[in-house]
Amino acid sequence: GSTPLQQENFWEGERAEIDLTVDTTRQPAPLLHLLGNLPFWRGEQPLAESLEPAYAQAASKAVELLSS
Repeated sequence: GSTPLQQENFWEGERAEIDLTVDTTRQPAPLLHLLGNLPFWRGEQPLAESLEPAYAQAASKAVELLSS
């Protein structure tokens, strides 16, 4: 069982169990896709498509950091 969080044992708590399962069926950057192409965007590809690789890399790095 888990010990209730109190001032005396704050730094002695147990590591939280976090589900790091990645849903590969989910569209990357869903909010960007909902926003559509922004009027100031001048890239050759739509903004969301341009940023998807960065989002995927950031998500991968986050999972790596959280699981170590």
